[in-house]
Amino acid sequence: MTQRLIARLCQWVMILAGIIFMFSVFAVPRFATAYAAADMPLPWYLKVTFAFSGMMLEYSWFLVQFYLLLFALIVVWSFTTKSPRTK
Repeated sequence: MTQRLIARLCQWVMILAGIIFMFSVFAVPRFATAYAAADMPLPWYLKVTFAFSGMMLEYSWFLVQFYLLLFALIVVWSFTTKSPRTK
């Protein structure tokens, strides 16, 4: 694998991580309050999803800064690596 391909894969992983972050911060808490109001037993995978969302809400100030820094480093790295075709 070339460095440029690795950089592109990293960019797509970061985009996917951003989508998951936005979903877990904005959409999942609304479902959690709806399920809490229903007062019914939840399956284990919903409990894990709600716990993950709670962690994201609690540490979002750190995660957003870390995500932006990591994404910026990957973008800079992808533009500074030379393509094997240009050698």
